[in-house]
Amino acid sequence: MSVSLLCLGGGGLFWLVSTVGYNFIHMADRAKTSEAIFNLDEIRAAQQAYHTEHGVYVAAALQPEPEADGRMKPFVVAEGSGWKTLGWPTTDFFRCQYEVSLEGEGYRAVARCDVDQDGDYALFEGTQDEAGKRLSSDRSF
Repeated sequence: MSVSLLCLGGGGLFWLVSTVGYNFIHMADRAKTSEAIFNLDEIRAAQQAYHTEHGVYVAAALQPEPEADGRMKPFVVAEGSGWKTLGWPTTDFFRCQYEVSLEGEGYRAVARCDVDQDGDYALFEGTQDEAGKRLSSDRSF
């Protein structure tokens, strides 16, 4: 234990223990939400490929839908949907929801995750110009 921590007294020790404990408890949740960044980057690659070939970006409706208990249903790629047009996803199980909206000449892809099922969503975003990034607090999972 460092001298500076000892100088802080019990309050400093409490802070250290609570911070380490919180981070340890939510380590798995943080790993699960990393899916969002990875998939937003995959959506970006699919959008860029489609744009290169067709000159436009593609909107795609929010998928997948959550079950009543908060777990996600399989991702449905319906004929004629934006997801089908993009050829994404290549798997059907996700912990997060994804949506793409068109904005001007570009697009905005959003991922919403609630892996700890507390109703507080972690939000992520990617665009044609920026890779996926977290928008919400690091304490939202």
